[in-house]
Amino acid sequence: SADPFIGGEHTFVDENVIRGQTYYYQLETVGRNGNTTRSETIELTAGG
Repeated sequence: SADPFIGGEHTFVDENVIRGQTYYYQLETVGRNGNTTRSETIELTAGG
């Protein structure tokens, strides 16, 4: 079977946004050894 720690697709739905407000998100991964890595920050503005 595939290793769940390698690759993959992630989805997150933020249900508490305000239209026109800008939000910043990062994905943090935790390796088997406990080390963490953060993705680049993305900036999104909530639409209507």
